[in-house]
Amino acid sequence: MLAPLGRQRTRELVARDASVGGGGRRHLRGSAEHDRSSRWLDSDYRRRVFSGVAVLLLAILLVVFFQTLGYALGFLLFMVATLLILRVRSPLVVVGVPLATVIVVHFMFVGWFGLPLPAGLLRGIL
Repeated sequence: MLAPLGRQRTRELVARDASVGGGGRRHLRGSAEHDRSSRWLDSDYRRRVFSGVAVLLLAILLVVFFQTLGYALGFLLFMVATLLILRVRSPLVVVGVPLATVIVVHFMFVGWFGLPLPAGLLRGIL
């Protein structure tokens, strides 16, 4: 996903260097501040920053509400929300991967290791 953005940026820099002529290097060095400020205007860059911040906030919410929601429900909601934020659009992946992960981890910790996981709202079911 990052490779096309890098190639596009390289093409822009090469084109700018060619249009300036001999002083292209000086122009590129002088535009470093402009590049940093214009990077924020790039919608793909803003989306990636938003995605990172949103996943961090979701992780904090998961930790805060871990005992209340329980492992299964909390981690399932966290993974579904994270996949949606990361623009995964396949319903099979958005539902299947978190569900399979929660089931495997639950049986691994509870069944094999004998460690209880917080049941939270699903206390009577799990």
